[in-house]
Amino acid sequence: MKDYTVGWGVFPMVNSNFEMNEGKFKVPLIFGNVDPTMDRFQMIEETMMKDLDHWTANLYFEIEKVKLMDLKVDQRSDKLYYKPVVGESVQELGQMVNYQSAEEHEEHDKGNMHKIRGGSREGSR
Repeated sequence: MKDYTVGWGVFPMVNSNFEMNEGKFKVPLIFGNVDPTMDRFQMIEETMMKDLDHWTANLYFEIEKVKLMDLKVDQRSDKLYYKPVVGESVQELGQMVNYQSAEEHEEHDKGNMHKIRGGSREGSR
């Protein structure tokens, strides 16, 4: 089975002050293969205005800056995740749940080690 492009869109990584973009955004997706000659948003708008069938959908996304110190590694899967400052979005809530379950898992493991050690001490008395 071969993958193919259904739609594409462009988004600037930096704003007019050459700082990384941050926030919630919407990008229109254009039907078909990528057209590298479209180098301005105005060209994309004109293409959609000429024929609405060129517009496929809108892509909604959020960019959030993450401090390197906030990144955590899940010991079971070696996947990176982070504990968000505020748990407002669905993604942030999901990451918060993952973070809390990882913490509970670690505490549970520590508790089991304590019980094992405590049990062996009690048995040796």
